[in-house]
Amino acid sequence: MSFDLSVQAYRVPSDLRADWARALAEHGLMVGFHPAFDPAHWTGGLVPATLRATPGAFPAAARYGSNRVLCGFELDVSIPRTPAAREGREARRYFAFRTAAGRTVADLRLQCFAAATLAILSEGLVEDPQQGASFGGQRAIENARREADEYEAKWATPDQWRLESVAENEEWPG
Repeated sequence: MSFDLSVQAYRVPSDLRADWARALAEHGLMVGFHPAFDPAHWTGGLVPATLRATPGAFPAAARYGSNRVLCGFELDVSIPRTPAAREGREARRYFAFRTAAGRTVADLRLQCFAAATLAILSEGLVEDPQQGASFGGQRAIENARREADEYEAKWATPDQWRLESVAENEEWPG
């Protein structure tokens, strides 16, 4: 079963890629987006990334090991046809995040925190259809933490813990 999240963005930072990486690092996720990923011109597809978990940043961080691991999520970006209004402002972009059933724990953790940090950076809201709820600000981070921690502790299979490491001297595999 896929896992979906979306973000109604009310403000889109001019250097979203760098701002996003810094925001993710604040939550123990040292992320390197693939060089081809440019959020300003992205319309959709797989966003590959490397991730290194900061030791002790979250309950299962040690299981990620000390190497960078490959991960990612699908991301579709669009301009809302019927903009959602919030506090008199209209959403400027709609970001739809998805991971498929075969996702790794790193894919899901990155997806949850990418959506939550994007909501903060864009003064927007994360919509979580699994819960039928929306979260902004610190509540978005708390929901991301709960989702990722619970998934890693209770639901992830041994296969979803098989993380593909990236050599330190290798910028991008392949």
